[in-house]
Amino acid sequence: MSAAKEIMRSRAYLYAVDVLEGKVLAPKTIKQQARHFLDDLKRAESGKFRYVFDLRRAGLPIEFCERYLLPTAGDYETFTFMPWQCFVDGQAFGWVDAATGHRRYREVFEFVPRGNGKTARSSGKMGYMVTKGGVRGGENYFCANNAKQARRQYMDFYAQMTMSPVLKNKIRLRLSESRYEPDFSRVTYLANDPASLDGLRPYFVIKDELENENSFDQINQLLRPMKKFREPLMWYTTTAGTVLDGPCVYHYNYAKKILDRAPDVTELAVDTYLPIIYEIDPDLPYDDPRWWGMANPSLGTLMTLEDLILDWERAKRSPQERADFVTKQLNRFAVPPEAVFVDLDTLRRNDQADIQTTFLRPPAWAGFDLAKSEDFCAAAVVWQEGSTLCVRHHSWVPEDKIRRGNGDEEKDWAEWQRRGWLSITPGRYVRYEYIADWLLEQAKLFDIRAVGYDPYNAPELEKALRANGLRTEIVRQGPLTFNAPMKALKERLLDGQVVWGHDEMFAWYLRNVRLRADFFDLEKENWYPAKPGRYKKIDGFMAMMDAFIVKIQDESPDSHLWDDSEMISMRL
Repeated sequence: MSAAKEIMRSRAYLYAVDVLEGKVLAPKTIKQQARHFLDDLKRAESGKFRYVFDLRRAGLPIEFCERYLLPTAGDYETFTFMPWQCFVDGQAFGWVDAATGHRRYREVFEFVPRGNGKTARSSGKMGYMVTKGGVRGGENYFCANNAKQARRQYMDFYAQMTMSPVLKNKIRLRLSESRYEPDFSRVTYLANDPASLDGLRPYFVIKDELENENSFDQINQLLRPMKKFREPLMWYTTTAGTVLDGPCVYHYNYAKKILDRAPDVTELAVDTYLPIIYEIDPDLPYDDPRWWGMANPSLGTLMTLEDLILDWERAKRSPQERADFVTKQLNRFAVPPEAVFVDLDTLRRNDQADIQTTFLRPPAWAGFDLAKSEDFCAAAVVWQEGSTLCVRHHSWVPEDKIRRGNGDEEKDWAEWQRRGWLSITPGRYVRYEYIADWLLEQAKLFDIRAVGYDPYNAPELEKALRANGLRTEIVRQGPLTFNAPMKALKERLLDGQVVWGHDEMFAWYLRNVRLRADFFDLEKENWYPAKPGRYKKIDGFMAMMDAFIVKIQDESPDSHLWDDSEMISMRL
């Protein structure tokens, strides 16, 4: 049998085919990697690719685990790889340089929820690398953000090797460090302690729980000395988390670029970094159990859908438990519960009164947010009635967008249009004239002192407003501009001093707002609004904030809420 036909019978190949044919529920990211795998096999067969797929080497770590190891947890009698695990490990170990025979991949990013068998597989891979796949004098490490988790990984390895009738006599096992004497190689564990990372010679590293990392220090100090070896391997295992500025999000985004073959990613990066991302596709509702198998490839083997549903029913009642389930079990990054801008009680407190205008053409400030013209656009006017901040808003959306749908955030758009909060415009995009006309209509009702706006995609509308006598102000988007005004608005909301005339669409925008701290550093507390998902819009809120920011600037010109580089005045 030819090598190509043998590969086509392998579990890794068959899994890739099943994914692409829709026989296996898998996310877009796994479909992408399956396609890349099959395309690379064709390139290798043509002889025009630097690498070849060595089926024997691909199967060695899998055969090692299935032959020598026993499960240390659960009601399982044998250690048997699932197809998706063969797909991952087969690629990591099977691709080799055609000229040198050295492994292709230097880093593997395995983004899989808890309960999918990562720990047992990690221990098995470590056993293989120490005894069969390593080098003389190689140092192999289980690493994590803290010593407790790193030691837990190591102790699972220790248990795996101790339970093996063969390996317990081959490896000198100790509770803190184990050695394989024939190659003078060793395996131990490391926490994220800079003092313990000097002078290391890491060959194979399993970096666990990347989602809890805030710093790149440990990773960088391990990667640099790994270059001394010809076939080093760094294997990241992680779920999603709430740390949005650390190594996990960095590698997640980098892995997406590799999968997309982004133009700013080099060919060498594509050739040496293996991206494995199991998640629910972002445009699907995460709370629908029909899609949970996308993120959990071991569903039906190591876990049941019924158990997951029971866990969800318990978790969804508590913000903390809900966030934990969404990140750890459904592999979707989440903001911490406290990052919600306003809670429902605060919203209700401010939605109790109709807007009362006591003056003819009271002084007011306006703002608009265009986002993309094929999507939602919004404008708002704010003015003061005593101690109360009043908000009037209007949104526009093209009828083509309504026809295509808004994912899991479908609303009664027709009713909102009937109530006067929304205009559904003909065609595929919102013409800027609609927004200009609305703002000019408001200028008849209010003495609009300034219109704040984000300059992105706004030149035509801004020119039209200036041509009609309205003063415009650029509001630079970022924490330095938004921080103080958002905190001032939050105080007003907590005091019940913001009203929007029972505008349900504006309340929807406000409910969707999340806080994104400056550089994601919550300790700095520089607030900036973010939306929690693709379909949870905040355009009306952003328009209102643009108006509120220029209001604050006009009323307190020396308040130093931003520097000159962040707010540029454009006066007539």
